[in-house]
Amino acid sequence: MKPMRLVPLVILVALAVGAVSARADLPTNECNGIQACDRAEGPWVIVPKYGWVQYLLTCPARRGIAGGIEAIATSTDVHVSWDAKLGSPASPGRSTQQYVLFRAISGTHRVGAFKPRIGCIPTGPTRSTTIVHATIPGTPLNYAATNFKLRPGTVGKTNIGCVPTQTFVDSWTAVAFRTVDPPRLGYAQAIQVKRTVVGKKVGVKIAVSEALPAGTGAEVQLGVTCAS
Repeated sequence: MKPMRLVPLVILVALAVGAVSARADLPTNECNGIQACDRAEGPWVIVPKYGWVQYLLTCPARRGIAGGIEAIATSTDVHVSWDAKLGSPASPGRSTQQYVLFRAISGTHRVGAFKPRIGCIPTGPTRSTTIVHATIPGTPLNYAATNFKLRPGTVGKTNIGCVPTQTFVDSWTAVAFRTVDPPRLGYAQAIQVKRTVVGKKVGVKIAVSEALPAGTGAEVQLGVTCAS
């Protein structure tokens, strides 16, 4: 993966400043019923008016198995699901692994946001009685993603790809804001993302308007789906 290069950019856009009523302190249950649990919390991921957005959230330090999956959203119009491995019965390790791929869509075609959360069962010495063995068969599809922190008034580009032994299947980008409370949804208008696919590599060009306020914790996730 190539490092992202940033250079100055001047673009003026009109940002919507309407407040969002969602609460960031809503209780969630990602660790309920798990004896030993490490929590992982993602940023506020922007859900566009049309189409799905995807976001990959991994266990802390990429260790553990996801045992609980939760999310909070800015509205009940935002519908969130996650990708699971086939197998019965559904259980940590059998249907999940060290990361969770969240998918969200707007049911009323209005811009929204959601914050993904997972509770991970440690795979080290403190593993709980519900832990699965580390030799669980892998999923047919493999996911990889990288996040880029953004600064107002810059442009940059980078790429990510599948390993040589894998086949490229799909890719995604997601605009997100790493803040405690929901961001003003209009801030997403200040971030322009253009994605291109060449062979097994996915390239992305990102332009951030100088009109984006500092301190929003803005970032873009670039991800790929690969098959072994």
